[in-house]
Order: sequence, then structure tokens, then C-alpha cells
Amino acid sequence: MSQFDALVLRVDTYLFGVDTRLVHEVFHPVGITPVPKAAPEVVGLLNLRGRVVTSVCARRKLDLPPLEAGAPIAVGAEIGSDLYGLIVDGIDDVISIDSDDLVSPSTLPPRWARIVCGVYRLPAGLLLMTEPSRFVLREARAVA
Repeated sequence: MSQFDALVLRVDTYLFGVDTRLVHEVFHPVGITPVPKAAPEVVGLLNLRGRVVTSVCARRKLDLPPLEAGAPIAVGAEIGSDLYGLIVDGIDDVISIDSDDLVSPSTLPPRWARIVCGVYRLPAGLLLMTEPSRFVLREARAVA
């Protein structure tokens, strides 16, 4: 039985949990420069205190409609030696989770199954556990 803290992120009507040990910082993404020919989920690049941050939209990655109102927020994570900002609709809470209470996500569509690594039952619904790298890294493509 091991416990960890999870940052609860909101994307549309879904709640995602990220282990706080994987979160570098939380910030408002401003001054994003689009990158031509980037993957559809890549919003662009921004400067965060002298570091280049690749901004990735969780909504785009999950094929959800764009956010209609409100200011998005980004969760910064270092993946390899690069800094990424995962843009989400909001941050709801930090909760303590017992890793024994996580269950396997067995019935998710393939796109979601690549992102969700566990499910935690909340009193009011489900928390989809993920890692920022699952939103950022692309699947290897076969070369013809």
C-alpha cells in the first residue's frame, strides 16, 4: 500500500489525475507561437522564464471540441530534457490516492487507452490517471 498525491485536471467533462511528482509547474500559456506542420495537438511554442516550452492541447489529443469560454491553464512537465505544457481546461484539486485502489482501464477506446494508465473511483465519478508523456509522445509509425 503506497500513497501519492495527484493533481486533478479537468478536460471537458472528464477528470484526469497526474502524480504531482511528475508536475514541474502550473502556468497560464501566453504568447504561444504556432509551429507549421506540427502534430495537430501541438498548439505551438512559448517562452517560460527563458526555456522553450512545447504546448500540447489535451482537448485536441482526445478529439474533443475546442474550449468555448474561459482561460486554459497548462501543466508543465519535463519529459526527457524537454519542457512541455499540457493545456487543460482547469485544475480542480490535489488529492491523496492509494495505489492499491487504482484499477486497469480495460474498456476504453484505443486513443484513450494510450493515454489512461489507471482509473480511480471518486465519490462523484471516475478519475482517469495519466502521465504527461502519454499526451506528448506520438506512436511510432511504420515506414513504407
